Amino acid sequence: MANCVERYTALEYASLLRTPKLVHSMFDVNPPDPQRLFQDWNVLHCFLRLFCAISFLLAFALTELINGYGDDALAFIYAMGLSIFVFFTCQVPWHCVVKRSGWPGYRFWAFIYLVFSVISLGAWWHLLEKMSCHIMNQAHEQFRAPELRPRPRRVSSTWALGPFLFGLDNAFMFIACVRASQQARARETQGAAAPLLLDS
Repeated sequence: MANCVERYTALEYASLLRTPKLVHSMFDVNPPDPQRLFQDWNVLHCFLRLFCAISFLLAFALTELINGYGDDALAFIYAMGLSIFVFFTCQVPWHCVVKRSGWPGYRFWAFIYLVFSVISLGAWWHLLEKMSCHIMNQAHEQFRAPELRPRPRRVSSTWALGPFLFGLDNAFMFIACVRASQQARARETQGAAAPLLLDS
């Protein structure tokens, strides 16, 4: 797979990361241009993953430095390594879906993103269940005596936002791959069914 990735496509993909977008047309489940839909969601997905990874590593590095035993050089190496990994795990499918054609490849990436979407949305649902149980437990603890109440734990609803967003963009990339596969298969079928024109 890495052999199909060319240098100029990596530079082109990097330039797309400068202007990620989230517009109404990206929620079309029957897109006229599935490659464009895949590109928009893929770029947004990569941008969010890079932002989350770098933000987490910076927060971790600051915590380590405040505690007095941090290593900023090691944190920088981690940040660079993780950023490169995230970039290429997003750029490779973009290259194969947008820059290359062929319905077998589209079906492969459709399966990959279907699995990722199910896992992400499953994690989102699991976090929602945990938060709802936590809220119910807190409601029951209000009826206990103050000295019998356990120490409250902070639970933020934003924890479930990440899996939901990643599950959403994976789902739309799955839809884009399926539509691209259908269109490519239809073009191949039409081309095979077209009569041969012989010069007289």
